[in-house]
Order: sequence, then C-alpha cells, then structure tokens
Amino acid sequence: ENAVNKIISNFCHIDDEGRMHVKAYHSHQCTTCPVDICKGTLLPEYIRERAQKGVTYKKVVYVGDGANDLCPSKELGSSDVVMPRKGYRLMEKIEEMESNPTVHNLKATVIPWERGSEVLAVLQGCL
Repeated sequence: ENAVNKIISNFCHIDDEGRMHVKAYHSHQCTTCPVDICKGTLLPEYIRERAQKGVTYKKVVYVGDGANDLCPSKELGSSDVVMPRKGYRLMEKIEEMESNPTVHNLKATVIPWERGSEVLAVLQGCL
C-alpha cells in the first residue's frame, strides 16, 4: 500500500471459451482519449480522493507508453515526473509537442526509460 494502492483499468472478464471481453471504465467528454477511459480525468480525481483521506503527494511519477498516457501527463505539475517509454507512442507524442513552439509543453520533468531498472532508480530517488 505504500507504493501502489489502486489500479485503474477497463473492466474485463474471460468467458468460458477463453475470450476476453472488455467493458468501458467510464464515459467522459475528453476528445483526446479513447472513448472507454480518460486517464487525464482519472489521475486528478484519484489525487483528490487521496487528499480527502489525508494523503498528499510532493511528487507524482507517471510511467506510461501509449498515446492515451499523454492526457494525464498534461495534468502533472512542475514538481512531478512523466516517464515515457523510449520508442513508444507516448515518447513520440511528447517529442512532437516539444518540437512545436505553438503547442503548450508539459510542466512535469520528462525522463524517458527503456528498462524497468531505470524506472526503479527514479522511484528510489524520490524516497
């Protein structure tokens, strides 16, 4: 519970024939995210829920690889870190943003990663 206490994901189940059925997590109005889940809505919501329970964060480290991880990355503040996986869509999206001066860049520090050990090192550095 000290590191991970909630996983947010679409709902799914495996039927008797071994097929996976995925059900949308929620409906939302975001035009950037897939129709089934907006992580950019859910991340601040989660942080507010935790604050109501007396838990506040000095730093959020968001690790992602898909294009749908850009939306929550935009919600991070200047003391936070976003860790896009090298060679994957999130990294490409961030590079596109950084190369376009008319687009608002992320506030969070960007630390790309390839191996899990790199993510672990950043997390350990936050303790």
